[in-house]
Amino acid sequence: MQSKAWLFEQRQATLWNNTSRGGQRGHFWFAGENPPTIRNRGELPRAAFDNSAMIHYYVGDTGSDSLKLEISDPAGKYSRTVRLDPQKGIHRYLWDLQFDAVPYTSDQKQAIEAMFADLLARYPMNAVAAGVYELSLRTGGFEGTYFLNDGSQEWKRPFGPGGMSRGRRQWLDGGRSR
Repeated sequence: MQSKAWLFEQRQATLWNNTSRGGQRGHFWFAGENPPTIRNRGELPRAAFDNSAMIHYYVGDTGSDSLKLEISDPAGKYSRTVRLDPQKGIHRYLWDLQFDAVPYTSDQKQAIEAMFADLLARYPMNAVAAGVYELSLRTGGFEGTYFLNDGSQEWKRPFGPGGMSRGRRQWLDGGRSR
């Protein structure tokens, strides 16, 4: 081949349908290998799988260290741009049958923002209320507790001098025991 790069005539891609009738039918000894365009998502022989299309191409002496392939629908509305191996030789690329995301229009953005605003109004986030919160740190044989006050309430430590161990008191007072 004298060409710098070449896309071969491609085989027809098959979109396999991932269905199950439920249960296991027969023994796995009688199951065949999936074609290289099928990638299992799990370890089980009958796990869900991902379809792909096999694209073959040749790279000659391009003098470049980058090679891009653009895949688009016939109308040119959707496309996918991928970087390919620029080394000399015949290569195979498995396209996952996905296009690049299309930017939202301003109307679509407004609709999405309204939907999220509605969801947040119905299901508010679990933000904490103003107050005092206990922090506990535990590791090995050590346990330390401290109280976090956001300043909205007056409070006193909920334990007296006899209410916590010497180790906890040292940790709370920065090592200064009383």
